[in-house]
Amino acid sequence: MIKCYPGYTGEDCDTKICENNCSSNGQCVDGICFCKLGFSGSACELLSCPNECSGNGICEKGVCKCHTGFMGVDCSKGFVKHGKINPDGSVVCDDGWTGDLCELKACSNKCGKLKTNNFDYFLPSKSYDSNSPLKNNTDNSISSNSTTLKTEQQNLIESFITGKCYDGICYCKAGFTGEDCEFKTCENDCNFSGVCYSGQCICEKGFTGLLCQNRKIVHGKLVDGKVVCDEGYTGPTCEDIDCKCSIHGICIDEKCACEQGYNGIHCDLKECPHNCNSHGLCLKGGICQCDKGWRGDDCSIRYVKNGQIINNIAVCFEGWSGAECDEKTCVQNCNSNGKCLNGSCICDNGFEGSHCQFRSCKNDCNGKGKCKDGNCVCDKGFRGIDCYERYVVHGILNKDGTVTCDLGYSGPSCEDKVCLKECKNDSICGDGVCLCKQGFRGDDCTLKSCVKNCSFNGLCNNGECKCFPGYQGADCSTRYVLHGYVALNGEVICDKGWTGISCDIKTCPENCNGRGVCVDGKCYCENNFSGTSCDRPTCPNNCSASNGKCLDNGTCSCKAGFMGEDCSIKFCPNKCSGNGDCVDNVCICQKGFLGNIIIFINFKFNLTIFTLISFGKILFLSLKNFII
Repeated sequence: MIKCYPGYTGEDCDTKICENNCSSNGQCVDGICFCKLGFSGSACELLSCPNECSGNGICEKGVCKCHTGFMGVDCSKGFVKHGKINPDGSVVCDDGWTGDLCELKACSNKCGKLKTNNFDYFLPSKSYDSNSPLKNNTDNSISSNSTTLKTEQQNLIESFITGKCYDGICYCKAGFTGEDCEFKTCENDCNFSGVCYSGQCICEKGFTGLLCQNRKIVHGKLVDGKVVCDEGYTGPTCEDIDCKCSIHGICIDEKCACEQGYNGIHCDLKECPHNCNSHGLCLKGGICQCDKGWRGDDCSIRYVKNGQIINNIAVCFEGWSGAECDEKTCVQNCNSNGKCLNGSCICDNGFEGSHCQFRSCKNDCNGKGKCKDGNCVCDKGFRGIDCYERYVVHGILNKDGTVTCDLGYSGPSCEDKVCLKECKNDSICGDGVCLCKQGFRGDDCTLKSCVKNCSFNGLCNNGECKCFPGYQGADCSTRYVLHGYVALNGEVICDKGWTGISCDIKTCPENCNGRGVCVDGKCYCENNFSGTSCDRPTCPNNCSASNGKCLDNGTCSCKAGFMGEDCSIKFCPNKCSGNGDCVDNVCICQKGFLGNIIIFINFKFNLTIFTLISFGKILFLSLKNFII
């Protein structure tokens, strides 16, 4: 099988291949694409434009980009861009613009025009010929002014018109030059050996004469019309020191002056097109190495990868930046605490975080804590500014770095409480307490819980609520009273004679006066009190039954022959002085004896004082002792 050279095919390898097979938009004939209607380009890769844009625009991907002053799908329609159209159809251009459609920049009044005392005359600027764009164009200002002049004046002025304005540029007639066509040219163009100024030649070095037609050679000779300098000399007159310039430069003042398109010390470096438009680096060989965001042979084409060009300015899509919009941006631009590299922050010293939003910590907390705003939040069991110090709370630190915790504690620092009882029913231990799942309670979560925890109005007993008085229902949430009602503010108002949370307890008269206990409406009085409301004091031992009378103040009034707090003490005065017998508390005197006894009994503060007068002697008796 024959293997053809690149670019050829066929049995004899004599058929040229078309580029990209004419993009399937044409027919390949001997290496040349004949495109279908609507396509163009060497490989039929371009969409053609309607009517080839009428010659008034540029075709880009099948769409006409019209030149200034033209519009329409095929750029066939003109429009006034810098002016307005009057109702009568006449066009009035804005200042600085001219042309039928105000599409051309106007020139200054100096363009080929010079004022004199008698008339205006015109001088040239840039030369033009029959192929100039001015061939079919006439400056409006010239045209309008010319029609107002007399034939003699017009002929005179026309003789001085040495240039015309087109799109802001003065185009000069032959024999005139200058930006405004204000200078005459020189004969024979100074033999290309000088500069013409106002019609006179200013000769270059090495040339003399009115038209710079003579040669001057100092250190050398003229051979076959060429200057051959002596060794070590150069220049048109062979009087300059040889700078060893390349063929693209001459030595002037001992330095190489390069011809256009070359530079370097010896003029051996080819310049880049348009000096890379200041958007790139010119490499050896005149090749532009374009800056980011620019491309093309002369770096004149602006482009981006993730954005768009607006008015020759790169506008990047969100999340992208850089000259080519090819650099991922970072959140908050790394908070100005670092550098963004392809979407990732490289933080400055002292900062950390995905976008350098946090201050970093000393020694990165030694891997024993987390850094928060420049401060280490140490793991349990570690402390210090950089979490280097090891510690335990309830236990000991072993030599090997492990810990032995006290009973009831666990964790790296032995400060986490553990549950001493096993937490049942899938419950978990938290800070030493079993955290029961719904439906269970108790220290180890073995007890069933009650609905709504009995609304805190009762006790839970294995899942069943035992409600407090005044509450009822499965969850003890219902309030009730027996003898009364519940006010709107929740206050319980009991009927008269009833009390308690549910008004189910009978009250006692005067609340037993604080001297007894009320049970089901009846007072059970404290010692020394009696009555339905415990309002009456009682006498000690009820005055020993019949030995005395209980008075209202709770003291005993003893009968004769009795004494004491409760009238329980029997007595005879002075034991009958040993001269009689005491019978039923009365002295029966022996023969030969008698006595008058006067008894005064006073009661005060439960102390009985007996005053006995007998034979001039006074006896004092108390409840406990007899004092003579």
